[in-house]
Amino acid sequence: MITLAQFRDRVQVLYDISGSAVLSDPQWNTLVNDGIRAMWADVTRINKDFRVTTVAPFTLTSVPNVTLAADFREMRAVRYQPGTQGQVYLQKQSMRNGSQQFERSYRLQGNQLYIEPLQNCNGTYDYVYIPAAPVLVNDTDVFDVELEQFQDYVVYHAVVQALSREESDITQSAQILATAQEALIGWASDQRSADPDTIEDVRRVSRWLWAPPG
Repeated sequence: MITLAQFRDRVQVLYDISGSAVLSDPQWNTLVNDGIRAMWADVTRINKDFRVTTVAPFTLTSVPNVTLAADFREMRAVRYQPGTQGQVYLQKQSMRNGSQQFERSYRLQGNQLYIEPLQNCNGTYDYVYIPAAPVLVNDTDVFDVELEQFQDYVVYHAVVQALSREESDITQSAQILATAQEALIGWASDQRSADPDTIEDVRRVSRWLWAPPG
């Protein structure tokens, strides 16, 4: 396991100023966390379900919206009656379409999740989302164990940013960063499910409404 302090030491050594006061520890920590965010963005862009979080079920009555989790980054699924035989995955709709149809749907507005139409929002729901990248704050905070194998991505991302700040030559460090990024992306692609995403038909209407029997 690699800690924030170990990340910072590696970056400073590669920057060739170990023990220097050119940047303060908080500034180095910021560069390390910038690298973690960049890595997280690459991984979750390719493998959407790498580190998803499910919120606890919540109930809506007359109010159709709920505040999203503080670390919310991207929605993966919204479910009605989660964990029951009546569980349904809701489809995303625009404000206009969602308000005009009968079947439940969802939309995002700011930091709010809306279930529509209003007259049919009552019920229990949960949602699955991609959280924001983890942030290392304390020196002893530990980086994601599974991503640790690609720690060079974070380290060289920080080195490149530090060198750029000083208008120094970043060629060699940028090449190493590109190699680390390529390895990370290849790994993330391999971790994806082999099953393609499908759209679930939740309309629950009789087939003859769409294609009358001849």
